[in-house]
Amino acid sequence: MTEPLSPSQARRLKREIKRLTYELRVASNQVPMLRAMVEGSPDALAVLNHKGNVVEHNSRLTELRSASGLLHGQSVQTFFHQTAAQSFNQKRWSLLPDQVLVQARTEPMRLHGFCNNVPVEVDLSPVQSQGEDFIVMAVRVLDGTSSQARDLHHARVRVNELDSELREQREVQRVARLESLAMLSGTLAHDLNNALAVVSGNLEILREQIDNEDHQEHLDDIAVGSRAVSALANRLRMFSKGPSPLLSPLDLSAWLGTFLAPLAKTLNIKVVLRVPDDPCWVAADEGQLGQVMLNLLSNASQAADGARVIVRVSLSSADQGQLGGVVAEIAKPNDTGHFLLQVHDEGPGIPDHILPTIFEPFFTTKLKGSGLGLASVAGIVRAHQGGVAATNAESGGAVFSLMLPRCPPHRSYKNSRPVTSRSELPLADRCILLLEDQAHVRQVFRRHLTSAGARVHSVATGEDALQEYRHIRASGENPVCVFDLLIDGGMGGIETLAELSREWPDVIAIACSGHAEVDMANAFGSFGFRDYLAKPFSGASLVQAVLDQCSDQCV
Repeated sequence: MTEPLSPSQARRLKREIKRLTYELRVASNQVPMLRAMVEGSPDALAVLNHKGNVVEHNSRLTELRSASGLLHGQSVQTFFHQTAAQSFNQKRWSLLPDQVLVQARTEPMRLHGFCNNVPVEVDLSPVQSQGEDFIVMAVRVLDGTSSQARDLHHARVRVNELDSELREQREVQRVARLESLAMLSGTLAHDLNNALAVVSGNLEILREQIDNEDHQEHLDDIAVGSRAVSALANRLRMFSKGPSPLLSPLDLSAWLGTFLAPLAKTLNIKVVLRVPDDPCWVAADEGQLGQVMLNLLSNASQAADGARVIVRVSLSSADQGQLGGVVAEIAKPNDTGHFLLQVHDEGPGIPDHILPTIFEPFFTTKLKGSGLGLASVAGIVRAHQGGVAATNAESGGAVFSLMLPRCPPHRSYKNSRPVTSRSELPLADRCILLLEDQAHVRQVFRRHLTSAGARVHSVATGEDALQEYRHIRASGENPVCVFDLLIDGGMGGIETLAELSREWPDVIAIACSGHAEVDMANAFGSFGFRDYLAKPFSGASLVQAVLDQCSDQCV
């Protein structure tokens, strides 16, 4: 139980309560009074705490800073600089470093510098309030009256707005041009691939019919030119639809043998190839993989500085941890394993100081190099879920190692053995419906299929395909359909198949195209197709695709 206060104690307590009430009233009025004082100043004014952060400021400081919103809490050290920024890379030292702010807490200071490239005079005065140290900062523009400075500021703001609008308009125009170029590139790739289908198809037929070695050499030259155009079409396709690969089963050991021989002749290098006797199946985009080998062998040729260099290319089974040296990409785990493809040249090798950056974009040691060759190699291998690395061999020269994921074995058709009767042909009397609007392409595909024993019904429009298919089904046969996806001025392969599927759910159809249908290569089944062939493809690939869809008695 508390004792009652004496009369003197009661009087002292009453006086203390009165004093505290007065101080509380004064303190509560200080904030709006401080704000009114700051806002009413003709100068750009701010109150800083002991850390140099803004606790109060007026609208004039906001205008001078070209800032939107409050500056409360920001460090004043970022407001002013000793020099104006006349160029992009010019350093601007802070006008108010820590030591200046420490000194300003004890004595008034006047400094000159720049705020938004405008020359200003800055007065700093120390004040105390409620036992805390503050700095009152007044800023005056030196190149004219305040109204002129505000006009100059508004003019700068408007110029910046106009510049931003102009940049946006230019960006919209740039995107529109890129979209137009992408559409044009896709169209050009489609037309080039159709033309290549004619060239490569007839070249394949000639190789089977001509035994003369001199003539074969000429055919090799034609093949080199065709691959160069194919690489161009592939780059156009990548520009049109992005770098996603069109994956299909590829026997890497056989492909390396046919691809590297003419390329070595063109680059004036000697290629020593060592591959397994058995097929090595990978899921790959043949065009993009060709670009990888072209880049690697071109680098080896250029590094030799005119001398004829020897490049050793080997293919073997790979373990997940087999990549060594500078690894640009790590192969993704794959249940079926990987193949290791190594390209080892006998040139001077890669200098140790540039080896870590060898795969970086735009890095090059060549006077006229783009620095995109090896970066492109890494990007293509990454898109194939593979790995790539570079190192120097102990015996000398550079070694590039690629790991590519295996895919299940793929049956490959080759019309190489002598045929004594039509019944021995792989597609003997099998009915094929071919939809292709380009006459020369249609003729080449027809030759490949008929040479394998098939009976081919070829049409140029989707409407004719519907009519011809109905006639074939009425005769009791179920043909294998090979449909081009894009038909000039008519119904394409997707629309034709959709129409047929309404009447016959058991339609057997293979899609083919020379356009950039990246999504189709990975999702043809969602449209009802059983397989997809990207032009230009070989006659053997066409026959094999049809064989895969035939019933048991046709295999």
